[in-house]
Amino acid sequence: MGLLDFVNRRADEELLRQRAAMEQGQAAANNYAPTPAQAAYFGSSMLPAAATLDASGQMAPMPPSNITLDQLPGYMQNTPPMPSFNQNLADNKYLDAGIQGFGILGDALTAAGPLAAAGIPIKALAKTAQAARSASRLAPDDVPRLRFEGDSAPAPLAEGTQRTFNTTGKYRGGPAGVTSKKSLASMQKRLLDYAEKGADYRRWYEDTNDFIRQQTAQRPGRQDQYAASAAITSQGTSVPANATMAMKGHNQAIVGDSINTGRFPASMGPSIDRIYEGVSPPLGPKREPFYEALNQQAGRARQTNDIRQARAFGYANADGSNFSGGLSNAQHRFMDEETAKLVDWAIKNKVGGVDDWNADRMQAAIWIAQKAEEEGSTIAEAGRMFQDFTPQAVVRTEAAPSASLGHLKGLLDPANRQVLEEFSALQDEAMQTSGGLDFMTAQSGAMTAPSYSAPGVYEGASNPGVGIPISVGKASADVVDPVTGKGIEASIMDPASRKVVEASAAMQGLLRAQDTVGYTSITKAPSAATRNALQVNLGQTITPEQIVKLEQAINDEFGSGLLIPLHTSNGVSIITPGPDELISLVGDTAPKKTPQWQKRLSTIVADTLSPKTTEWGLNSGDLVGDTTNWTYTPSRYLGPLEEVGAEMRSLLDAGAKKISPRLEQLDAGLVKEFPAAGERSVIITRVRTALAREGIAGVRKLVDAGLVPAFALGVLLGAQALPQATEGQPARSGGLL
Repeated sequence: MGLLDFVNRRADEELLRQRAAMEQGQAAANNYAPTPAQAAYFGSSMLPAAATLDASGQMAPMPPSNITLDQLPGYMQNTPPMPSFNQNLADNKYLDAGIQGFGILGDALTAAGPLAAAGIPIKALAKTAQAARSASRLAPDDVPRLRFEGDSAPAPLAEGTQRTFNTTGKYRGGPAGVTSKKSLASMQKRLLDYAEKGADYRRWYEDTNDFIRQQTAQRPGRQDQYAASAAITSQGTSVPANATMAMKGHNQAIVGDSINTGRFPASMGPSIDRIYEGVSPPLGPKREPFYEALNQQAGRARQTNDIRQARAFGYANADGSNFSGGLSNAQHRFMDEETAKLVDWAIKNKVGGVDDWNADRMQAAIWIAQKAEEEGSTIAEAGRMFQDFTPQAVVRTEAAPSASLGHLKGLLDPANRQVLEEFSALQDEAMQTSGGLDFMTAQSGAMTAPSYSAPGVYEGASNPGVGIPISVGKASADVVDPVTGKGIEASIMDPASRKVVEASAAMQGLLRAQDTVGYTSITKAPSAATRNALQVNLGQTITPEQIVKLEQAINDEFGSGLLIPLHTSNGVSIITPGPDELISLVGDTAPKKTPQWQKRLSTIVADTLSPKTTEWGLNSGDLVGDTTNWTYTPSRYLGPLEEVGAEMRSLLDAGAKKISPRLEQLDAGLVKEFPAAGERSVIITRVRTALAREGIAGVRKLVDAGLVPAFALGVLLGAQALPQATEGQPARSGGLL
């Protein structure tokens, strides 16, 4: 066979392959299309005043897929209506109420003659939102709860044994100086004084538990795991260190890395490993009550007795120095008995002006007051909790899809800005739990705070974006001082936490059809020269106008590309994209001097935004995805997803099977009701279909078979390897990060 014949045959084979793939993708897309009854429901929702009926509580929800067109009238008459606008407000369902208000606006615009054309897409999106609302609420998978055997409480005194020694009068297990009723009363008074001073922070454990429950999406099993990790790493450790060590251990466990955390990693690591295997090793008389208090476990009877609490009681080392050892069973028993007495007294006498004392609150108030006294700090500073010291990374993405595939390209048209904003809100809702957490991130086992909406910016264009905070641990690493060129030790996000964050970013990129997804992780910089991030607190999310104005002011001062403003939940972070840009900014700055660019940037921020506070830091974040061709390249997302352990991949697979159909349904509804949005890309449908059927492995099969863009093809063949974007569309959409 000649070369020409060979080429022709391969061309025919490729044509057939592409045709089959297109048919497969179209079939998948059709599977997600609305049923005839659902389509009719959508159509009726476009009628005048339909949204007003909905807001008044007279509209049935979106019919399920098993309702036929003939059954639709009966369904609409007999099905209980969705809550009204007023009912949603009363139930604190502000997003649902807002969607209804958006629909009412559509009614008003539809009736407004020349503005009627704008009303239809608004109403269409409102009905698409209701379809999402009618779907089942997303709840991430949990793990089995831990069951600790036995009781951590010390054995009671033998029957007939007195609390004091006859020879010395010393109380069994009590501090050395407590040798009489008078000295005992003096100790009690000192402790009650501590409780009075620390009363405002007595709910320390409950507030910390609120943080844990939110971060774990209210999952008892995940709460158990984190609380146990925190308890294990609490030995001989301050609260700030304990918080980062616990999170580091948690993230190491969920990604399947070996666990190396805590002050004593050789013993703490294996204990944490057993926790995440579902085994409950004994925690001992100090750590188990601490675990139970963090977890606010019902039925517990003991408070936490630790080194600082022992100092408050008056215990000291044999040489008279501050107590620094472990407590004996007798000492635990004495502290338990006296704490119970203090609680009774505090309730009856309203210590601190309150009568809601219990053992946890008494211990917390005393502990905090003693800490403030010993360290010479304020009560407020001493009362800071785990959430105050847990570092956060932020993954940033958006709903506006990559321009490289022409997918829903109409959303990038400035004339459709209002539609893009509403679509973005709907996509975010489709990917969140009822508590506002990113479902895929929580599903992975990561601890995360509620996502927030804020605008991104790129080359003067702003798109609606979303930020996904993820809790991370810290580790020591060398960073290069751009002035001296030497390495300098810094505390940055630990490797396991980076795996967690990048897996979350990669899944967002795959599902939302993004070229890249960026994340930041900002910690304290070891020197002025190594600062590469300025965190600006505005007390609220930044506006599109503000972030566009800020970008312009920065570019006018420094040139394009050296500094990038990124939205945060309370303002904006301004970062350098990489080390080369930082070196350029630093210039010929002398060692140990503050680079002039930082002063110039601070001036710009003050003039442009009038911030409440600013803080310099060190960003160790990065981009995930295709940073070479800036195209939607699924293969570039597979690395971070395949790097985590089998357990996390399995969880992500299960989550993607729930999310992918939601996103396909949302896209299909948008195109049907708002044709100006443009066509859907078969590549996106193909990826989501693979995720829905086989998870991450399904996308790997597509990449290996050449059915979706791969990075290698993009490098070798350029644009010819990828479906062409519509001529004139930008290579990247605004607000990429």
